[in-house]
Amino acid sequence: EAVRRLLADETDIILHFELDPHKAIERAVEVHADVILQALIMPGVDGLDLVRDYRGDERTVNLPLVVLSSREEPMSKAAAFARGANDYLVKLPSGPELVARVRYHARVLRAQRERDAAFAELVATQQRLIASEKMAALGVFTAGMAHEINNPANFISVSVQNSAAQLKKFRAFIDDLLDAEADPDIVKEFDTHFLKLETLNETALYGVSRIEHEIAEDKSGK
Repeated sequence: EAVRRLLADETDIILHFELDPHKAIERAVEVHADVILQALIMPGVDGLDLVRDYRGDERTVNLPLVVLSSREEPMSKAAAFARGANDYLVKLPSGPELVARVRYHARVLRAQRERDAAFAELVATQQRLIASEKMAALGVFTAGMAHEINNPANFISVSVQNSAAQLKKFRAFIDDLLDAEADPDIVKEFDTHFLKLETLNETALYGVSRIEHEIAEDKSGK
């Protein structure tokens, strides 16, 4: 009640009470506390243990915690700081002092949150930049590979097409040499081997055309 009166005129400070120390952590999380004011002496619970519990919970581990106590001896203060308290005020401090401490710790928390958010954004930006650079490098590599593949592919394509034309001429030449009295077995064997040559030539031509098609699609970005 005394703390409430000290803070009553401060419109930028909203004070939430929790009389049950066993519910204090959940209450702090529920109201999205920026600063915790905790009595060191309370019924049924050691105030130092509650300070430790605040620091042991990931939801409140970074919240500024100000201990309020009637004990002025250095050992009490040292024990509170050892458990994780950020500040120690002897009851009851003056109104201006309490307000100044609360506002100070609230500013520190906001600055920490802004720093963490900025750092998280920086990491995310760096990751996006790295991914973008990798994609750009991959694009350059792919374009270079496409160029290196396209040149020999064109050479092979022209060679295979010339080979097909020469095969046709060669077939016509052989047909002119063979007359009706030629051995049928020889003619049949020749036809078989020649058909294999034509098939191999068509397969090579198809393979080259597939390569050229894939390179063209990569260049168009499909």
